[in-house]
Amino acid sequence: MNMELESYHFCSKGLKSDLLFKNVDEFIAGMNRIAVSYLISIESKHPISIIAFCLMNNHFHFILNGAEANCNEFIERYKRLTGIWLGNHRKEKFCENIEIGHWRINSTVSLRNKIIYNLRQALEAGQNVTPQGYPWSSARLMFYDDPLLNLYSKPISEYSMNQIKHIFSKTAHFPDSWLVLPGDLIWPGNYVDYKEAEHLFRSVGDFMYMLNNSSVDKETNLVVMNDLAIIPDSQILEIVKDFITKRYGKNYISKCNTKERLEVAKFLRKEYKCGHGQIARILKMDPDAVAALV
Repeated sequence: MNMELESYHFCSKGLKSDLLFKNVDEFIAGMNRIAVSYLISIESKHPISIIAFCLMNNHFHFILNGAEANCNEFIERYKRLTGIWLGNHRKEKFCENIEIGHWRINSTVSLRNKIIYNLRQALEAGQNVTPQGYPWSSARLMFYDDPLLNLYSKPISEYSMNQIKHIFSKTAHFPDSWLVLPGDLIWPGNYVDYKEAEHLFRSVGDFMYMLNNSSVDKETNLVVMNDLAIIPDSQILEIVKDFITKRYGKNYISKCNTKERLEVAKFLRKEYKCGHGQIARILKMDPDAVAALV
């Protein structure tokens, strides 16, 4: 661990009544905002290094190296850009505050554990996917040099300034060497210092052992997660859409009245064993009311 740099674990508290990322397009936009926020930090001469990250439906994690003020500035920028994006692109108003917490990481052992904790988020949330198979984190960068990367990506220099502004909401110049994946997703290897993360582990075997045998960081998990969902929010959201379309002929939960939402809540509790926090997030209901009525 480079002791000249301070390392921090930043995460947002799990939302109670909404989601940060509902679908693939929203996750792609969320990933690209990381790249934009990182570039602004570099351009403003307040540099940080992104060691690992993971975006989940209702919260996000970052492991950062740098001065604490610079790391805070990066996170606040990402939070602000996320709020702006949601306000401009959501049909339903996003009104929940994104709360951020952070912890200084004081040892190499702790840093290794925090990286593993971050990269296991999808697995711990019950998603049927390996950490490396989850596309919205830096896990798939670790110990993997994709020989086909240049075949299915293209340099960002092939984009016009207007395209960059439209797709990435940024007019400043991206490094010409940066690659863009299908779907206009900026390759996270452009901005994540995954090689630094790799050097923290003795070998790929050491990394894989920890990734497959690590227990959840209980203290952090209590702060971040409101409840541990058995079924991921994204799947429950699709179940709800199908339910309200067939039952009420409505496409959005915001169109449902209180009685209808309560019926959906009872359905989710009975059929899918959803926790009160998850139900409240999906249905945009008060968590205390859900706990009292369902």
